[in-house]
Amino acid sequence: MLQRMRTNVAWHATRERKNGLAMSNPKATAYDEVKCPNCGLALQVSQDPKALDLRYDREEWARRCKNPGLNSPARCLAEAAPARAGAQALKAAPFEKRPLYLQLREELIERIAKGEWKPGAAIPNEGDLAREFGVSAGTMRKALDLMESERLVTRRQGRGTYVADQSAGELAHRFMNICGPDGERLIGEVASVEVTAAAANEMECERLGLRAGDRVYRIRRVRRIKNNPFLVEEASMPAALFPGLESMSAVAHYIVSLAQKYGILLGKGEERISIAAASADIAGVLGIASGSPIAVLDRVVWDIDERPIEWRLGRCQLDRNYVLWITPTAQRRAS
Repeated sequence: MLQRMRTNVAWHATRERKNGLAMSNPKATAYDEVKCPNCGLALQVSQDPKALDLRYDREEWARRCKNPGLNSPARCLAEAAPARAGAQALKAAPFEKRPLYLQLREELIERIAKGEWKPGAAIPNEGDLAREFGVSAGTMRKALDLMESERLVTRRQGRGTYVADQSAGELAHRFMNICGPDGERLIGEVASVEVTAAAANEMECERLGLRAGDRVYRIRRVRRIKNNPFLVEEASMPAALFPGLESMSAVAHYIVSLAQKYGILLGKGEERISIAAASADIAGVLGIASGSPIAVLDRVVWDIDERPIEWRLGRCQLDRNYVLWITPTAQRRAS
């Protein structure tokens, strides 16, 4: 049976005042439900800070608390404060009309982006996260399921959940859609990289969602396979998201590596393919005759919150049996 803290007032009042809790005669009608992360005691605390009311099951507390003389439900409330604060923050967030699991997803993604959880590192288990945020295990599971589908975390049977390393393995080159005759992705080595800064032109504003006058970084890369140039890339990126990039050309080879360095979590990419005649400049770099047919790969990559991060035009020669690998476009997340 849930009992209010006002029961046995003489004893509880002394304990609660030591913990900064007023023992008024509350008339609370709305409660937050949290659990003590140490002993697991379930607590119900009034949402109105002016009329504090703490409710708990006395028998459960006596059973869970190994040394009642040194502890009290108020101490449990203090231990559970971060969970309560997290739950209240979610309720008060500007996205409060969105499902709770999406709000949780945002909170967890922020920890990854800030580097609190490093790539490849294990994160707290589902139950611990649910208790921390004061939500059900099912709600937390739904948030993690979504993050797994977005390839932000990976689950390993019997071992736990880990932050996906975006710059390793298949994830590192998931936006490269050129394959050889054997079906293997062609990444190649970057023969040269040039990084310049400029005001965004009309097309860059359109593709990157920028305003006139916004700055961009432009990156030109030449990729080679067995010392033969096969792809010229010209990419534009919002300068506001990549401060200081002009002095970091060594890490500008791949959008995935750049995004990870700047704490940006990538979402989906879309690529349009067309055929055009090679200009004299492009033909000279690729070692083909001017006017030869080339594939033009027009790609935009978004971050996990659907901000355009990179617009890239790739120009690939077609005379070496390259295959353009078309993958289904990823669906945008629920709103």
